[in-house]
Parts: sequence; C-alpha cells; structure tokens
Amino acid sequence: AQAVEELEDVHLVVRFRPFPELTVSDLQKLIPFSRKVTLHTEGSLGKIMGAADLIVSFSSTAIEESIQNRIPVLLYGAEGRYQHLPAREVSSANSLAAPAAVYAVKKREELAQGLSQILNLPAGWIVSPELFAPYIFPDTDIVPLWQWTERK
Repeated sequence: AQAVEELEDVHLVVRFRPFPELTVSDLQKLIPFSRKVTLHTEGSLGKIMGAADLIVSFSSTAIEESIQNRIPVLLYGAEGRYQHLPAREVSSANSLAAPAAVYAVKKREELAQGLSQILNLPAGWIVSPELFAPYIFPDTDIVPLWQWTERK
C-alpha cells in the first residue's frame, strides 16, 4: 500500500477473504487504505483480474489464474524468501528492457520502483502468448481427473 501511494496513476485493489484468525477489521488496522488502495472482499476475483494490468501476490492461486489469463504477475514477499516460479528480478540494480510474464521484487524498499518499471514499460507493449508459454501446461500434459481415479 505504501509503495502504491508513491506512484502516479496506480490503484491497488486488495482482494481478501476473511477467516477467523484475520478479519476485515484486523486487516483494516494493518493496511493504510486510501483513495489509491481499496479493499475488495465480495464477488469474483475474475472481475478484478479483468481490469488489472498486473497482479501482485506472495503465494496464491491468483498467480496461476493470472498466468492462465495472460496477466503479468509480480511476486513479492518480504526479502524474497519465497519464489515458486522463475521470474525476472526487478531491482534498482537492473532495468527492464522487455516485458515478462512473471517478475519478482525482493526488497521492500525497491517495491515502488519495481512497480513503476513494470507499469511504465514502453507504451503499446503487447503481452504475447509466448511470454506465458513456459508457465502454461500444454494440452498433451493435461490428464483428465477420471484417468487418475479410474482403477484398472
């Protein structure tokens, strides 16, 4: 939320499903919501994704759903302690020359700059299917569930 406040023309939607250990009220105490950072707890994640230029996640099925829908993903989780997909690292030490399907920012202090670099790639860049191909299972590798459960 703090990183987004530093950027122009950026809006962060926090998608959250409450559970007993962390309620909406708890989350509202932790995150500084504002006109640039809003909370979404109801309805379809697909509708949010349909309007998104980038999905930011630490670990969620939203990562895979985004990739399947050709929406770039930024993996971010405090000091890069977890990264379950190969990603193009975005940091102050490197600049983005081309788009990618999956990015990673490892340091909190580089998050705003990383978001800015990703969201400000040259105007008109197209997210091509080739960028996502390494992450999407080919049809030949998809086995119907009934084949796994069928006993011979």
